[in-house]
Amino acid sequence: MICHLETSRINGVRLKENEEELHRVINVLKFKRYSISPAEVTHETETKLEALYIEKYFDALQKVGIGLASTELQPADDLAFLATNSIISLWKLTADDGYLCTAAALLEYVLTRSQQSFLARLLLVRIYRLLGMSIYHGLRVQFTDPDRCAGSGIGTLSYPTP
Repeated sequence: MICHLETSRINGVRLKENEEELHRVINVLKFKRYSISPAEVTHETETKLEALYIEKYFDALQKVGIGLASTELQPADDLAFLATNSIISLWKLTADDGYLCTAAALLEYVLTRSQQSFLARLLLVRIYRLLGMSIYHGLRVQFTDPDRCAGSGIGTLSYPTP
């Protein structure tokens, strides 16, 4: 059984009700995702689930996520995280780094819509680490100048004194 966002409720005027419906759909999908037995985790199953989660994510962005401030988290972010989970499972099944690149691209997109999403950033850093890429590109991680830390005592921890 596949959960569907009711278009009649999503196209309605009441945003709060739409978000509540979206949260119900997300909760059902999460429950189904995490109740899959290890024997059911196959390439075919994960590919279908990935496509479902991504489709639901983009549908929800169009129907519920429009008009939010750039500082707001998108209500549909959990769908993207479910898709990322499926993509990483595909990577574990096949050892194909292309799946990690797909997951990174999806999370980069999530960060364009939800700039404050710490979970997307954390997942992205972990995926970049798995890919062996630099995590500093695009994540606005700032380097700390060692001279700045000298007065605070941190510099003595990093650099042995003569």
